[in-house]
Amino acid sequence: MSALPHFVAAGEALTDLLRSGPQGWTSQVGGSTWNVARVVARLGMPSAFAGAVSRDVFGAALAAANEAAAWTAASCSSWTARRCWP
Repeated sequence: MSALPHFVAAGEALTDLLRSGPQGWTSQVGGSTWNVARVVARLGMPSAFAGAVSRDVFGAALAAANEAAAWTAASCSSWTARRCWP
């Protein structure tokens, strides 16, 4: 039986497209609500994100970042969270 989250952030997850030169763009996963849910998880508190994620390349990047946050939260305590940031 899994524990329910102690913190739920409801809102948006999105991808920022940033200009990387005259002809280039880079993408960065984000959305303030989604970022808050990931940071809370990294600090050791069971957390969840309530929102939709697309089923395209941008959604795949969000899912991968979500998995990284879950792994980090499982391997870090709130005391050592500063050392767990990539």
